[in-house]
Order: sequence, then C-alpha cells, then structure tokens
Amino acid sequence: MKMDALSTSDIRDHVLTFGIDAYPPIELSQTRTRLNMFYEEARSQKGDLFDQLVTGESVFRISKTFGQRTIDTFVLTARGPVFTLPLQCFPDGAFLMDAESALDSFRTLRSLFFSTVAPDGKIMRMGMVRKLFFETGSEPSLNLITAHESFANAGAIGAQCVTTFRDAKCNIGITLVAGQMQKTVRTPIVPPQTEHAQFGLHVQLDVNNAEIRPQSETDIEEVLTRGAGLWPDKLLGFVNERRPS
Repeated sequence: MKMDALSTSDIRDHVLTFGIDAYPPIELSQTRTRLNMFYEEARSQKGDLFDQLVTGESVFRISKTFGQRTIDTFVLTARGPVFTLPLQCFPDGAFLMDAESALDSFRTLRSLFFSTVAPDGKIMRMGMVRKLFFETGSEPSLNLITAHESFANAGAIGAQCVTTFRDAKCNIGITLVAGQMQKTVRTPIVPPQTEHAQFGLHVQLDVNNAEIRPQSETDIEEVLTRGAGLWPDKLLGFVNERRPS
C-alpha cells in the first residue's frame, strides 16, 4: 500500500536536544555547589522546563513532567551539559513551544550554565539533535526504509537507516527507524498497562561542528542556524523521497 507523504500534521512527538562537549571536563564532585545554584536559577527562570532534581555521587539531572511524559530536560554527562526541550509531546502531539522559543531558551540556559558552573570552560563541540515521531496509522513504516519485506522466508519486523553527510562547517546525520510508540494506560485497581499505540517513523536529525576545537559564538550559531534551516522542508523532502512510487 502506498503511504501518503508525511507532513508536520503527522508529528506526535518533537524534541530538540543540545549537547555540549566542554573543556576542561566538569567534575560533579568539584562543582556540586555551583550546579545547585544553576538548578535554582534555571527553575526560577524556566519553571516550565525544570522541576525535579535528581542528584547523587555520579548523577545530576533535572526533569519536568509534560502531560503523561517525564523528560530529563537537563543532564550533566561526562562530556558536558545536555539540554532537552520538547516542542510536542506524545501521545497527543500537544504543542508546548515553538522552534524559535526553544532556540532562545537554549541560548539563555547555555549562558546561565557556563556563567554559573564553568565560567572558564570552553565549548569544544556543540550538537543539535532533532527527534521526531511521525504517525503512520495502522500501516507499518517499513517501506519508507526498505523494499524487502522478507528474507529467507522470514518476515521483516523492523528497519533502520543511518545516513551521514559533511559540509565545510558541520556534520549532518539522519537516522530513520520504523517503530511503534507505546502508551501507559492507568485504571483503578489494575496496575498500569503498556499498550502499543500507532505505527510510525522515528526520525533523528543530528547537526554538529565538523572540527573539535574551541567554538566561538559564531561557530555555535552556525550549528543552530544549520540545524534549524533543515527543518521542515529539507528533512521532510529527504524522508518523503524514500516513499515507494
């Protein structure tokens, strides 16, 4: 069966993640007080994105619940800080913020983090990852990735495609994964049950600096501009060109 072209109206989940490689590495044990200061200020300025703090000997993350979904909106990794900002949330695809607001929020949070936690830190690489889930209804999205529905009398149950590109400034990666989203159904007395929801296509667009070196403000903005400029027309065009004729 021929699948209709995917469009922004098919999106049920849309998240932007910004990852930073910092130098020198940010040691949790040595910056805990500063990290707590960052948490308090981030929660004060962006309470719509930051709420619960989870911290431990090797863990520092902040989460926020959006409807039925809890997202870690900030995580300190061994490489540096990672910010995750949801634009739409599964299962209903409710809009939480627009793309430009997400970029502005990231700029504010990045500045707040480094001024509070690592004032002398350098950004060696900056990446912007856009993760989307497109609903394809009752039809599995395998044929957007592969023309082979079987192999050696075995039926296909999944498919994934990873394509990477590079220009003078950025690495660009596109990942397509056929799959299903799941939802948790809660009813009185009965324990929560996980059910398969609709079929769909997971799409990930990853844009980051081609060179690992101290990044200037211009370098960082180039990544943000490149990542934002590929959505929606360029990425949707790439995905829909894979549809069978």
